[in-house]
Amino acid sequence: MRSQVVKLLSVLVLLCGGAAVVAEDVQILSSFIRVSRQVEIPASEAGVLARVLVQEGQMVTQGQLLAQIDDTDAKVAARRAQRDLAIAQRAAQSRLAIEFAGKALGKAKVELARAVDAKRQVPNSVSNARMDDLNLAVERGKFELQLSEQNFEVAGLTAKLKESDVEVAKRGLERRRIVSSIDGLVVEKSHEVGEWVEPGRTVIKVLLLKRVRAEGFIQAKDIRPDLMGSAVTVTAQIPGKPAVKFQGRVTFVNPERQPVNGQARIWAEVDNPDLLLAPGVPVSMTVHVGQLAESSLPNSSDSALPRISSQKKQPTNN
Repeated sequence: MRSQVVKLLSVLVLLCGGAAVVAEDVQILSSFIRVSRQVEIPASEAGVLARVLVQEGQMVTQGQLLAQIDDTDAKVAARRAQRDLAIAQRAAQSRLAIEFAGKALGKAKVELARAVDAKRQVPNSVSNARMDDLNLAVERGKFELQLSEQNFEVAGLTAKLKESDVEVAKRGLERRRIVSSIDGLVVEKSHEVGEWVEPGRTVIKVLLLKRVRAEGFIQAKDIRPDLMGSAVTVTAQIPGKPAVKFQGRVTFVNPERQPVNGQARIWAEVDNPDLLLAPGVPVSMTVHVGQLAESSLPNSSDSALPRISSQKKQPTNN
């Protein structure tokens, strides 16, 4: 009886053991800040740089115009495409040719009917040659009506084609605008006004600083499967300020470990709305292992990171 009680208690301990595990904080002292995203914004079309609207050190927003390639010829092409579209649309809306062909066919049929009636009443009043001409006129009228309807359909398709030409022309204008794809800081201009730029060549470089990456190395004993997604508190010593804390979450743990000490590289994405964390600044990271953020990390460049939640990851029973 006693042995059965001991076995039962052992089973209960095994079943409850996973839930009894308490998540611990992992300290990563030797960490530093890196840029999480750097964008080299290229030219999309070849041409002369007509305007550069930003300087190094200037903050820009997503979609902001940074530079402009000369678009004089592109504007002319766009205006011509608009005029061609207007002409094509006018032709596609006009049914005058169809109406005229229909009336001409009706007239030919009336004349043929009169000739047939006259010949019935008075034989030989209409020559066979005249009858052939009238029959041919009816057939010609049918053909011209059919051709007019076909031309009307083609005019409609041509108008749609011209609409595509207008879109291409607008796209050509847009491709000569060099705009920022992120909110960030301009750190480099590769070209100045009057210089020639080539498609694919970098014109302006922008760094994303509203969200940075805290990077360091985690000890082998602290590596565990539930590090990914865990909430992180990053502490930095800002000159002239007390220790400042920032929130983020673990987004990468390198599966490769250093052969000497077994450490692995780890980083967390951290919200930096006031731009206090500059690349290269040393920081310390506290990983709240198993502790989730209130929501998953957003993808947009200007969204704030989630705050730490008290919710724990559920342990996995093997």
